[in-house]
Order: sequence, then C-alpha cells, then structure tokens
Amino acid sequence: MLRRNYRFVVLAMVLSWLSACSAPATALATPRTPPTQVPPTGTPIPLKSLTPQITVNDQNAMNGTVSIASVVALEQGWLAINAEKNGAPGIVIGYSPVKPGVNRNVVVIIDLLHATPRLWAVLHVDKGQVGTWEFPGPDVPVQVAGNMVMSAFNVTLPVSGTPPA
Repeated sequence: MLRRNYRFVVLAMVLSWLSACSAPATALATPRTPPTQVPPTGTPIPLKSLTPQITVNDQNAMNGTVSIASVVALEQGWLAINAEKNGAPGIVIGYSPVKPGVNRNVVVIIDLLHATPRLWAVLHVDKGQVGTWEFPGPDVPVQVAGNMVMSAFNVTLPVSGTPPA
C-alpha cells in the first residue's frame, strides 16, 4: 500500500511539473536583474535601480561612426566619444544624445581626422540648454562613486586618417 501511494505522489509531482512547464511565460516569476547588468529589451526597470554604465565592443570605424552597444543613463544626457591622449580621454570627436534609462546601439558620428586607434566613450549630463551640447560647460561627465562613467575601446581606422569618400 505504501509503495502504491509513493508512486501516486511521484506521478502527481511529475504531472504538476509538466503542467507548469506548459504555462505561459507570464505565469512564471521573472528573475531580478542586478543593477550592473543591462536588462533585456522591453523590460521596464525603475531608474532608481539602474547604475549609469557604458557597454561597448571593439569595432570598425572606417565609415566615420561608432556604435555603442548600450548606455544606461539616469537622466537626459550625452554620450561623448573622445580620442585617446596619454592613456586617457582626450578631445571630444563626436557625441550623441541619450535618454534616461537603457539606450541600445547608440550610433555616434566621429571626426576621423582626430580619431585614435583607442577611443573613450564618456557619459555626460545635459544640464545647460537642453538638447545643446555644452562641454566644456554645464554638460559635465557623469560620476559614480567619484569615477567618471566611461569605457575605452579599440577601433579600426582608415589608413590615411581621412574620411571615406
């Protein structure tokens, strides 16, 4: 008798598990994404739980643009691309606006004449006249724990340094 009840319990558990597997995805609990990871597209996330960050990959910049995989901003701002100078960000060679939240595939037109093989993506706030790039000035770099939010990456540039025709 005990053996038959055990089989019934196991069968009931298997059936319960199978029915849960066929339930719609919305019925399942959504795992929490740590603030240091970029959430999947379409996932609403409160700004308070985000940490400003930049995710970028090495890439080809032969066409005069770079694409930043994701930029997390807590307020309206700018993504600036800087040439490298002595291992740190140098002059700004391009910029693009970013909105609060997760910005994906941010394309920035860069000045190929001043580009270096290693570039820096730096997050700035838009504190002055909204929609107008003002740096140096009120559109200063974003800082987290006293450090600028930035990321270095390598690019392939035209050999002569001149823009493509």
